[in-house]
Amino acid sequence: MAGLSAWCRRRPDAAAVWALVLLALGSQARAFLPGRVLSPADALFTAFPWKALRPGSVAANPVLTDVTFQIHPRLLHVASEISRGHFPLWSPDIFTGAPLFANPNSAILFPLNALAYVLPIGLALALAAVLKLLTAGLGMHWLLRLLGVGPLGAFMGAAAFMLNGALVVWLQNTVGGAIALLPLLLALGEWLRQRPGAGPVVALACAVALEVFAGYPPIALLGALAAGLWALARARGAPGGPRFLLRWAAAMGLGAALAAVQLLPFLEYMRESAIYAYRLEWKPVLALPPRAAIVFLMPHYYGGPGDYWGPWNFNEITTSVGLLPWVALPAALVGAWRRPGTGFFVALGALAATVLYGVPVLAPGLATLPLVSLAISLRVAPLLVLALCALGGIGVDTIVSAARGSRRALRCAVAAGLVALALLALASVVDDYATAVRAGMGVPLALQYLAFLALSTGLALLLLRALCGGLAGSRWALALVLLQLASTLPLAMGYNPVMEERWLYPSTPAIEHLKRESARDPGRVLLQANLAMLYGLSDPSGYDGMTPRRLERLVRPGGGLTLLGNGSLTVADVWASPVVDLLGVRRVLVPPGIAVAGPGYALEYDGADARVYRNDRALPRAFLVPSARCVDDATALTLIAAREVDFRQEVLLGGCERVPEPGLPGHRRRALIRRDEPSRVTIDTTADAPAYLVLTDTWFPGWRASVDGVAEPVLRANHALRAVRLGPGTHEVVFQYRPGSVMLGLGVSLAAGAAAVGLAVASRRRPRRQTEPEGQPGPRRSRGDWAALGLLVAALVAGGALLRSPGPALPRAPLDFTLSPSTVREGAPAVIRVQHRGERSREERRPVDLYIASLLGWEGAEFLTPEGAWSDRPVPFRRAQSLSGLAPIEAPWPWERKVGSLRLALIVVDATADPRRRSSWLFQPALVAVDLKASITGDLGRARAVAVLAMLGLVTLGAVLLVLRCSQARAPLADPACDA
Repeated sequence: MAGLSAWCRRRPDAAAVWALVLLALGSQARAFLPGRVLSPADALFTAFPWKALRPGSVAANPVLTDVTFQIHPRLLHVASEISRGHFPLWSPDIFTGAPLFANPNSAILFPLNALAYVLPIGLALALAAVLKLLTAGLGMHWLLRLLGVGPLGAFMGAAAFMLNGALVVWLQNTVGGAIALLPLLLALGEWLRQRPGAGPVVALACAVALEVFAGYPPIALLGALAAGLWALARARGAPGGPRFLLRWAAAMGLGAALAAVQLLPFLEYMRESAIYAYRLEWKPVLALPPRAAIVFLMPHYYGGPGDYWGPWNFNEITTSVGLLPWVALPAALVGAWRRPGTGFFVALGALAATVLYGVPVLAPGLATLPLVSLAISLRVAPLLVLALCALGGIGVDTIVSAARGSRRALRCAVAAGLVALALLALASVVDDYATAVRAGMGVPLALQYLAFLALSTGLALLLLRALCGGLAGSRWALALVLLQLASTLPLAMGYNPVMEERWLYPSTPAIEHLKRESARDPGRVLLQANLAMLYGLSDPSGYDGMTPRRLERLVRPGGGLTLLGNGSLTVADVWASPVVDLLGVRRVLVPPGIAVAGPGYALEYDGADARVYRNDRALPRAFLVPSARCVDDATALTLIAAREVDFRQEVLLGGCERVPEPGLPGHRRRALIRRDEPSRVTIDTTADAPAYLVLTDTWFPGWRASVDGVAEPVLRANHALRAVRLGPGTHEVVFQYRPGSVMLGLGVSLAAGAAAVGLAVASRRRPRRQTEPEGQPGPRRSRGDWAALGLLVAALVAGGALLRSPGPALPRAPLDFTLSPSTVREGAPAVIRVQHRGERSREERRPVDLYIASLLGWEGAEFLTPEGAWSDRPVPFRRAQSLSGLAPIEAPWPWERKVGSLRLALIVVDATADPRRRSSWLFQPALVAVDLKASITGDLGRARAVAVLAMLGLVTLGAVLLVLRCSQARAPLADPACDA
């Protein structure tokens, strides 16, 4: 042990790297056990037909449904395609076809995903998780060391960021990879500042490209903004002055060019997506209530994934960084304000907290900046986490290296910070105790508070001991590390479930039946969104934020009630659609015992796992029709929704002015798909008269057609599908996906790659420049700095204009919608109020219905009836002949025996219109957040509650007095209170 301690003192950075490696491996050690896999796919066994394989199964983590039904299925599918020698540009198995490579969530070029292309899936997923954690930890450690932070402070900041709650809960999602790279962007910017040259430029460019390839554009955008602010903040005193900003801008531009092969197809797909159209029409600025910051101190304050009762969901709210950054934060603010980076991280944290916690006026202004407005505002949390971890490392280093004259102020700051944390946490626990008991939390709130108090008090005493001159070397540092890990490892080790690999997306008898029959009698199936691709089946439903806009409107003409516009196309949506036959849905899987009534449906399979019904009215995927009409999009959707089109005889064409006059009707029309590949479909056709070949695959830019080797335009058929006009006779028609965006992006990326290699080679031949020491006064901010800032703002505005939609945004509702008080306590009265603001417009002079909806997650809602009950079906809360004549509404809140946080929306539609269709909304929904809290009553055990809270108060008082006493001690080695 003595030898190890000596080696750590001689090589502290190497010791920190090895410690971070062991910590990352240890946190995910279960995933490396034989026959195990890091995946939440056990949630599959709560749905049919997989439910029959493991009856009574409960998902270990029901929050990770995105991973279960989107991330891992897509990764497995991509790995399968690559293993067969196919580059996955297009997926025909979801949404009747959709871009696969252009979808950033596929993250096909991200190196950590590439592990699944060459390794067994269990090992690939485990290694990818560990490497994400390591990237986060090593990047933060390097950043802090570049800023002059000592080895211990840098390690503590790195360990905090590596195991922070935001990264842990998104670890298996594409969000996790993007979060892990954030410190590296800042570290490379600092390296570029300290070592001018081509090498750091190339390194930063590669990091920018990796951030794009990671697969979550909003975090990549926020990371680029943070890196830009960091460059501006560090430009003062940089070697070369404004030239540093030019080098930084060159690196960012080169990085964007390296990533062009992903960026350009993504931008093309985004413009064709439903999420883009909806968010430009209306997207709310989401925020957490300020009291939700308590999860920084107690990550499971509102329960875990299975018993959660707080705002939004567990993933969105979890931002913990352990307790050391909070205990050391006052030291950074008091003793390190003039150190490099401190002011920046304080400002970055303040900006992120402003948006995350919804500071009035400021939060909407920041969240509606160009491009930023397209992202979910809650996703700024990683920037706040980044700032806190950096400040925590700086605070620890400040304490370790504090001069004797500054220790008293630091002792007071640490003690005052601990007292403030303890009292605020205690006040929150007292206020929420009854609610937590009613929610039935697995880990009692009182126990969580005691753990927080013990760990934070221990950390404060260790820091105070160091400030009193009683630093005990490696043992003191080890104790500090252990207490910090005790506050982070429970979440890091327990949140992401590990399951048996043999249960990773198994088949069932019903699925095997679908595979056999679909091979014999081709057609699409309705199984489960995204999962059909794993079994070689095609499903027109899909669960993906990038839903093709035209297909979504074809299936669901009025749109859906989605809070953020990223709703999926479910099996139920497709099944109830007027185009279910047009899309060629040949077979439908339903739970066992469920009967499907309707013309054309015949029971084909009846088993213990599911039933399969055959739809005999389904059209083939490719067929010929004799006539066509040119119509605009609105007319096409109206005709289709009203079922006034015979798809077997006519096709509605969009984007055209006229079609050739129909010739003599033919009697012989035949189309046969001879070759079917994801990016190429070959069809043999025969007709005795001119006809239109309709292929019920998604129309999308990049698809090209040839008839007998001669290029023909791909027509947009029935709003969202494809068609080609044919003359009489026999033809070979080939549809091929050759997107120009991919070709152009690939060319730009190859050119940028060649430039980067040239710069890297040239940089190795140049002598290394000496860096200027930190702390020396630098020049004042020059005009070049302000010019760079202007270019950054101009780039944001230009990007926003590039992505702008021509459609008008929804106007703001002329209504005030409130619930007072906003926190509703059991047994206390509360009132819902709706009142017209007095504004008048012509659109208001018509009958309207007002609905109050309780939004369930990102999509779906329950509706409040006039009688004060909740209904799954829309029931108008009030009806009015016009909004202008609407009398003020006041109604009592209908308390139910449930607790938690709700989001209420006031939706105004024309009389009798459906509020679940976004196309029916007359105004932006007015949103209100409400907390439902229980009271300490007899059935909750009033005496027990008083006793528990009194005990917590006494323990808190003891901890506070102990810390205060130690903070005043001058000779801690002789003071038993400080030695405790």
